[in-house]
Amino acid sequence: MTVTTAMLERLGWNGRGVTHSLEALKVFSEDPDRFDLAIIEPQMPELSGIELAKRFKLTREGFPIMLYSGYVDSFLDETIKAAGLRKAVPKPLTIRELKNAVREAVGVPHGIDVKRAAPPHVLLVLPHFIP
Repeated sequence: MTVTTAMLERLGWNGRGVTHSLEALKVFSEDPDRFDLAIIEPQMPELSGIELAKRFKLTREGFPIMLYSGYVDSFLDETIKAAGLRKAVPKPLTIRELKNAVREAVGVPHGIDVKRAAPPHVLLVLPHFIP
């Protein structure tokens, strides 16, 4: 379990972690409606996080994706925008920053108790259990 998965669970949300992009593609393709959000590291073996995000979007149009990287810079921002994605969030995140980023990505307004609503199912794609 990653630190990020543990933080999601502490928030009452469901996290499914995988460490390989092809495994993530298989898990997502089997049931694309199971997940409310994917959090993806851009630097992945096999398929890059950007390529994986594009494939998720081909499978499920409008699917929210957060790129999660320790190296957020203008080049990554431009690459993200060119791929039709919103933004990258820098790691590490505090639990409060993760909560706010997930809420924004899945469209849950502040003040709504996500635990009482249907908690988001988040697919985490992070190589080597990077927190």
